[in-house]
Amino acid sequence: MFGLTFLYPGVHEFLKVLQKSRIKSGICSNKPVSLTRSLADHLKISEFFDVILGPEDCGKPKPAPDMIVKGMEMLQVSADQIVYLGDMDIDIKASKSAGVKPWIVRHDQELPFDLSEPIEKDDIFVSFEDILAKKQKMILPD
Repeated sequence: MFGLTFLYPGVHEFLKVLQKSRIKSGICSNKPVSLTRSLADHLKISEFFDVILGPEDCGKPKPAPDMIVKGMEMLQVSADQIVYLGDMDIDIKASKSAGVKPWIVRHDQELPFDLSEPIEKDDIFVSFEDILAKKQKMILPD
């Protein structure tokens, strides 16, 4: 069922760093939450997430901010304590609507990527390794 589903390079290592740094994390996906949980289990990454949400958990899919807001409530964090990591324009819209700083990972530099929402250049990354290299002071413990 998940034969064509894979993790992007560096994801597992990135999640390990977050976990080691005791950084809370969650998934907010427009896929049905049961499918998202099954995918996370299949990819062996469920253990890294404190919360996994889908649109049925809060009534509205992204770009509505509802999932992100519910995730913040469940994690007991405020908007200024998190970033929202996504890979699509809809993720920028959802995070900004929730008052959260967006980070975007561009997995494929060959594909066109039109942003209808402005985002700081320093918050666009080419890989998960790129995030760790550029934001290590923010992520890694002293």
